[in-house]
Amino acid sequence: MIEGNYQEALKVYEEMVKEEPRDFRPYLCQGIVYVLMKKMDEAGKNFKQYRKLVPKNHPYAQLFENSLSGLSASLRMNSASEEVGSVKT
Repeated sequence: MIEGNYQEALKVYEEMVKEEPRDFRPYLCQGIVYVLMKKMDEAGKNFKQYRKLVPKNHPYAQLFENSLSGLSASLRMNSASEEVGSVKT
C-alpha cells in the first residue's frame, strides 16, 4: 500500500479496475483498504465482487478465502467487544 495513504491506494486500485474490470485482485485490495479505513460496507462490496471474480481453481483462492473468513470473524469479535464495552452498568 502507498505508505498509509489509503485514498491514493484506492485511486490506484480503481484505475486498475477500469483497465481490467474482470481482474479480481484490485477488488480484494480495495476491500482490505476499506477495512483499514473501518468502512465495512465498502469493504464488503469489494470482497463480494472479489469472490464473484476469483477463479475457483486459482492457486491462492482458498488462502484468500481463509484470510477473509478470519478477518470477518475478527471483526465480529471486535464489534461485539465494543458493544459490551459501551453498555453502562
